[in-house]
Amino acid sequence: MTPQLPRETTEGGVTAAAMIVGAGDETLQAIVDGLGGLAKLTPPEAVPYRDTEAVAWVERPRIVLMDFDRNIDKAIDLGPVLLDMLPGVLLVAMSQKGDPERIRTAMRAGYREYVVVPEDMDILRRTVQQVTIESEAQEDMRGRVIAMCGSKGGVGVTSLVVNLAAEIAQHNRVLAIDMVFGMGDLAVLLDLKPSDGMAELLRNLGRLDDRVLEACATVHSSQALVLPQPEDAQTYEPPPVDAVLRVLHVAARSFPCVLVDCGTCADEQALTALVTADEVILVTTPEVPALRNAWRRLRLFDRLGVDRDRVRLVVNRWSRSAPVSRNDIESNLGMPIFATLSDDPKVMYNSINYGRLLEDVNRKAALSREIKALAGHLGQDTSVPQPTPKRGLFR
Repeated sequence: MTPQLPRETTEGGVTAAAMIVGAGDETLQAIVDGLGGLAKLTPPEAVPYRDTEAVAWVERPRIVLMDFDRNIDKAIDLGPVLLDMLPGVLLVAMSQKGDPERIRTAMRAGYREYVVVPEDMDILRRTVQQVTIESEAQEDMRGRVIAMCGSKGGVGVTSLVVNLAAEIAQHNRVLAIDMVFGMGDLAVLLDLKPSDGMAELLRNLGRLDDRVLEACATVHSSQALVLPQPEDAQTYEPPPVDAVLRVLHVAARSFPCVLVDCGTCADEQALTALVTADEVILVTTPEVPALRNAWRRLRLFDRLGVDRDRVRLVVNRWSRSAPVSRNDIESNLGMPIFATLSDDPKVMYNSINYGRLLEDVNRKAALSREIKALAGHLGQDTSVPQPTPKRGLFR
């Protein structure tokens, strides 16, 4: 059966060239019906996996919709190939189920959206609409998503997020997202009145755009925007992985810098943020238990497909009298220290307990200066030679 194509009319007079790969007639017809005139299929029928590269080279589609059910291995292999062949192309994975591991696999392969057909057609329509009005220059201006996590509880991830956000806000628009569902503390450390920020946003996921995102965020006096967790941890359940992806995508489209507080969580939501982030900040302290867990986190990153060149190691509460030396940390973890933050209990105590920024407590303190320097470095090309791993404490 050949799917019935709509007439070539659009809601705004603009169509996006789209190619569908691997889909059966039923899925193809669902996509055609759902998109209406928003996209022009080129070619008008689904392309077999084996012919994808040849057809894409000729047709040069702006959007590729890939069936992830019929041959997931081939779909994964084609992701990087298409991104290399068609710079700026939007890759969309289509499936009939929203399995979290499958979604993360798609993101690692370069797919920017994952839609469950036909339930997510509204999301797909919005994505295609956005593509039709975005220029290549706007695509290049996509903001950076920086996910921050701790090797264990109490290493200072949330404090680092709030102070970095405040510093970055002095020069650029920034959004801090609390991804510790139910127990996040971003609002508390910024002395903000808890709101239903994240819960309200998830209730409006179907119409999520930059305006809805900003309406759900809270503005701090530093001008940093914060998407906090609600005060009542029992008001809602953590969202599915595809909802997290949608939030991060809209945030990156709306803000030059997005900081995501993942705490020490290893749940599906936090792992998804870590896999899809442009940079991952791993925060530890210079004690053996924390460093042991940092090593375990790095191994988890490897299994998830988080490239080491995207990971930055930050050692908090650093001092010359630390029980483990800098060289020991780097050699045992197999990666360089990106930044150290001084151990200053007095300044940190006043910051945390009174909801004040480190700069407001004591801007001349070494810790305050180091936070400012770290904020200035984020997003720059910080690739450095990796030390040769050798057997040590954790191997």
